[in-house]
Amino acid sequence: MPITVEESISIDSYTFSGVFLIMTQDTSSQSDANCEKQLRNMQIYFNKLIESIQPEVNRTEREFTSLIRISQQRLMTFKELQLHYLLINDEERIDAFDAMTKAEQAIALLGLPALTYAIDQIDRLLQAD
Repeated sequence: MPITVEESISIDSYTFSGVFLIMTQDTSSQSDANCEKQLRNMQIYFNKLIESIQPEVNRTEREFTSLIRISQQRLMTFKELQLHYLLINDEERIDAFDAMTKAEQAIALLGLPALTYAIDQIDRLLQAD
């Protein structure tokens, strides 16, 4: 049964209250077009995240890699808190969300699938180096 919260926002099969996933899933199947749209959105936001960390003229490859790892850690922390939201204090989620960059927050607002996608893509990016 879905948890209803005043001022919640529904996007596809996920429900958000403010910046937090309420962990409800729609039981209806999604169309291929909807899945493709969600994947494109995840790719767009992931690209924006990478662009926000792109090396500047004076930034070394090592510094870039370090910033990517730090970003991935913030995403993983927030994902873990979202997965266990019933067991933790809301302040921890708020603090984790506030610690993220705007690009990371945009990914978090897309839900757990987007967080998983971004974390996996960062892994692939780091393995390519």
